[in-house]
Amino acid sequence: MKEYVMLKDWENSERISNNRLPARAYYIPFHDVPSAKTGERGGSEFYKNLNGRWAFRWFERPEHVTEADLAGDAPLAGWDDMDVPSCWQMTGKYDVPVYTNVNYPIPVDIPFVPNENPTGVYARDFILPQTFMGRKTHLRFEGVDSVFYVYVNGHKAGYSQGAHLPSEYDVTPYLRPGKNRVTVMVIKYSDGTYLEDQDMWRMSGLWRDCYLLSRVEKSLWDVKITADYDHENGSGLLKLEPSYLPDIDGADCTLLVTLYDPRGEDIASQVAKGTEPIVFRVENVQPWNNEQPRLYRAVIELSGGEMVDEVLAFNVGFRTVRIVDGIFTVNGVPVKIRGVNRHDTHPDSGHTVSMEDMRRDLVEMRRHNITAIRTSHYINDPRFLDLCDRLGFFVIDECDIESHGCHVLRGEDEKLNTSNRHDYKLAYLNRCARMYHRDKNHPCVVVWSLGNESQFGENHVAMADYLHENDTRPVHYEGGYDALCLDIVSRMYTHHEQIGEMCRQHKGRPFFLCEYSHAMGNSNGDAEDYVSEFYANPESMGGCVWEWADHGIRQYDENGRPYFVYGGDFGDMPNDGNFCVDGLVTPDREAKSGLMELKKAYEPVKAVAVRLNKGRIAIKNYRFFANLDDIDAFWRITRNGVLVQQGEFGTLAGIEPWKTRYFDVSYLLPEEDDPAEYHLTVSFVLNRDTWFEKRGYEVSFTQFPLSPRREAAAEKPVRAETPLSVDDEGLLVTVSGEDFAYAFSKDNGLPISLIFNGTELLERGFAFNLNRAWIDNDRPDYKKWEGERFPFVKSRLASFVLAEENAALVRLEAVYVLGAFSVQPVCEVRGVWTVTADGIISCRLAVRQTRSEALCLPRFGFECMLKEGFESVEWFGRGPTESYVDKRHAARFGRYKQNVTDMTTHYIFPQENGSHAETRFAGITDRRGLGLAILGEPEFSFSAHHYSTADFLNAKHDHELTARKETVLNIDYRQHGIGTASCGPYMSEKYRFNEKEFSFAFRIKPYFSEDTSLDALY
Repeated sequence: MKEYVMLKDWENSERISNNRLPARAYYIPFHDVPSAKTGERGGSEFYKNLNGRWAFRWFERPEHVTEADLAGDAPLAGWDDMDVPSCWQMTGKYDVPVYTNVNYPIPVDIPFVPNENPTGVYARDFILPQTFMGRKTHLRFEGVDSVFYVYVNGHKAGYSQGAHLPSEYDVTPYLRPGKNRVTVMVIKYSDGTYLEDQDMWRMSGLWRDCYLLSRVEKSLWDVKITADYDHENGSGLLKLEPSYLPDIDGADCTLLVTLYDPRGEDIASQVAKGTEPIVFRVENVQPWNNEQPRLYRAVIELSGGEMVDEVLAFNVGFRTVRIVDGIFTVNGVPVKIRGVNRHDTHPDSGHTVSMEDMRRDLVEMRRHNITAIRTSHYINDPRFLDLCDRLGFFVIDECDIESHGCHVLRGEDEKLNTSNRHDYKLAYLNRCARMYHRDKNHPCVVVWSLGNESQFGENHVAMADYLHENDTRPVHYEGGYDALCLDIVSRMYTHHEQIGEMCRQHKGRPFFLCEYSHAMGNSNGDAEDYVSEFYANPESMGGCVWEWADHGIRQYDENGRPYFVYGGDFGDMPNDGNFCVDGLVTPDREAKSGLMELKKAYEPVKAVAVRLNKGRIAIKNYRFFANLDDIDAFWRITRNGVLVQQGEFGTLAGIEPWKTRYFDVSYLLPEEDDPAEYHLTVSFVLNRDTWFEKRGYEVSFTQFPLSPRREAAAEKPVRAETPLSVDDEGLLVTVSGEDFAYAFSKDNGLPISLIFNGTELLERGFAFNLNRAWIDNDRPDYKKWEGERFPFVKSRLASFVLAEENAALVRLEAVYVLGAFSVQPVCEVRGVWTVTADGIISCRLAVRQTRSEALCLPRFGFECMLKEGFESVEWFGRGPTESYVDKRHAARFGRYKQNVTDMTTHYIFPQENGSHAETRFAGITDRRGLGLAILGEPEFSFSAHHYSTADFLNAKHDHELTARKETVLNIDYRQHGIGTASCGPYMSEKYRFNEKEFSFAFRIKPYFSEDTSLDALY
């Protein structure tokens, strides 16, 4: 009998690598000290970058690759070209990107994968630099998805798996003088695929850097650096533990270690032999933290004789991470993680992100007060951690393990729990060890994470034990819940109202939300509530919002216009649609309104009202380590949004973390009989240039009302220069005055025509609107809303009467019954429309839901359509960003002007957007200044678009929307809250729109902006 099916490396969970060198800390060897001090890898004579254009061939399965394809002299004519690093799916030629969150893209037959297994073969010729001669040469890959074989000049040099982990090989025996060739065979699926089920596009290839390193024969292989900080006496203890490869005896190697302070000055040095530990005690040390990332530099000169063979250099940050009485501390200070989750993602290159891309992410994060990152759900590029060390971010470093698709299928089948399978234990430990060794010396890493959504089992316990044996930093894993091997109790998407109880239940360990406030589409309506709970509970160590960036992939239409796509748009199966479009920023890193809301919640400084009527204001520092020397504070007072006074606070210098300073500000208070609204805004701005922004940038603000909100105005007698007339013949009731004629339909009892100075303003008349274009967070409700047919609600006019008519006033009273087909009516509305001789229409509604139990409504208001040309919007209310009942903290009261075109937020998956809650008045005008004013009684919510609610609701991608020439105006009583329920908890009751009865009133008036101001109308 002859067996034709052979066991494959990539289906053997215990065959993780071949010839791969042991894991080590990330570094680049240098040829001299000055180069090493800079840390610029391109300045090293012992580094050769292999990034660039490689020859490439794609195969449907690995068995189709022949020995000739892998030979060192294989002709490359006819091969395609491929950039390294890159993901081959992003070329549009080979394979397609697949977006799936949980479900595996292959049959779940652990550890086996399909025979149809796309494979890419890369080849590149290179000439070894002169400086590499007579030394060992190592070939290093920072990330290859999923498994790969390495060939050098046709010789098999190694094998490895672990898509986000580094692999390094000694290729010295295979090199030859002159031209050499490295060939890499990359296989898409492997037994490791079952551990790489992260919520992301599935892509393949040499997607991170590839380079050569020149090493001395007896090279220093690894250094473990421990840099503890004693916050009680201000000293630092630095310990360096060198090690060599197992076959190297380093006893005769001499190490000269020099320590440089943050200014670059030499402050200490020691000489050691072999593996002797090197210890420095530094008095009055400058500790590292994420607000003051002060880095020392340890430079190690290795010599085996009289000459220095190579130089290694490491950043050193003195800091200590401890859990004290259940509270997470850094350098003895209780801190909160004000963080986000971050994937490697780029709209054009997929998982491949450049150094510039990484830095741009960090700049945008810090501009929005984000100071911590969870590397979801794998270790990031090592240079990303270098940036976090230097720029100041706490990092929760997460292991490259997720088997979510097994979890949902498991049931009672323990074989589907890879975390308890003995044949996967080595893979778990290997991934953990490679993470730990690569990243152990980074001060930014304050927590180790065992992975994500991989159930829980003995393999996790073994990983935790490994980390505890080697390191003192806390170990985290959400899937372990309360397991004793974990130092942190972690949850995802816990309701903010439950945080206090969770902290009380788990006293003795910090409580961490590794994911919260899911940022999908129009989202993050609860950011302020969460952060308030973080501060209110000492055991809460904060959380990381899910997630940083949308994963949309950029495509172009036939006219070259860009747009973004999501799961399923490539015909990929399985797919989870737009669930990957869940970031605080767009794929090209434009901030969404949710990020503005998070910036406000994470603000590092706040003003507190003490006695506003006396100008007494407190300023509190919400930083953990740094004072406020770099921030100035200014105050502004506005009347109906218009600036009337301003000034500057005294110095904030010296306000220590979590301390408060009181200020007395001299400003004029509003007169008691002034009906306008006054607001005091305290603005905190940078007083110097920083790495993330220029001087003058506002890091936070606090706003206070100085006068009560204006209530609904009583009807005032109007003098009639020209008496009103009513024409109720036919299908309309038309009320006419000196320069206007307003028509109400007898069919629906609503305004159908507004003519002012002979010009019609309305393209389509008023209609009740109880619906909104579902946002992603409406998932828990929209099935009910669809069942109530809210998109199809119609009004039945039950009564419509001319209740009062005289020269100065016409009053129409109506009763409307609102409902959709196949269901009972939703509500009864009693409306009073009053037209006065000055051309103002007053609308007063009394709304009563007619079911025995109140429904939760998407919204309540009117939608109408203005004629083409009404493009300019001015309003007094919250702005400039969109705002809702639970998403308004970043939108301050002010006076704003914007074009209708710019008022639409173009979410990749179209949905409700652009509303402005708590608006007092607004006006929409054309280029002549002719417009329609909306005046709150006392307030309303509004939006203005070139799209209707139905337009947004019916489109699946933003680029499918066709802008109307007309302007669609929504005037709302309110909307249902925004929340984060696309992947998170149910919305708090206080934000749900389930009022059984309510009243709504507003006034409208056509006007010329050059003749009459909105203030005068209001």
